[in-house]
Amino acid sequence: MPSPRAQIPLALDETSAEPAYQQIARQLRQAIESGARAPGERLPAIRTLASDLGVHRDTVALAYESLGEAGFVEARVGAGRSVAPSRPRSSDSSPSRTFARAMRRTRRRSRSIV
Repeated sequence: MPSPRAQIPLALDETSAEPAYQQIARQLRQAIESGARAPGERLPAIRTLASDLGVHRDTVALAYESLGEAGFVEARVGAGRSVAPSRPRSSDSSPSRTFARAMRRTRRRSRSIV
């Protein structure tokens, strides 16, 4: 069985105005919607994909989190991330709203640690 990363042909356009995390999320979402990524199929580890793409791991983590909030990806402790088993919910998952929610959660976590 091929590794999860071997099955995802992602390419980042460094000249694009679209942030890298949005490019990653968009390409993964398209792969899921087209059926190229099956429900329950594992996604590459954040550090592995970040290394392969030459970006910081937080960039990939933000892309995965935005896909999770949109219902495309689920995370399981000890098992990593995988394609959600059911169709995503139909909520507003625009990249700017998803990014704002992720940043609010990050700030809340930071404050609770102190």
